[in-house]
Amino acid sequence: MLEELDISDNQIRVLPESFRLLSKLRVFRADETPLEVPPREVIKLGAQAVVEFMADLIAKRDTKAAPPKKEKGFWFRICSICWMFQTTNTDDNM
Repeated sequence: MLEELDISDNQIRVLPESFRLLSKLRVFRADETPLEVPPREVIKLGAQAVVEFMADLIAKRDTKAAPPKKEKGFWFRICSICWMFQTTNTDDNM
């Protein structure tokens, strides 16, 4: 249950995905650290703003990663029925 984190004077550019799990974080310092994710404006808002930003970022990424399922079309269904009918007739002729 990490409550304070100081990553000042590091070369970290992107916080890890697991950062979103630091729900008890009260103090976050990143002075002189070239962070790109989250942006500096979010860091200025405080530790919980950074945690929320990372949680939202991962949630949005996961939503985009899962493309919506495409329904099977009319011709797929017709061909499936024809194929089933054809294989049934072929089995009967043997």
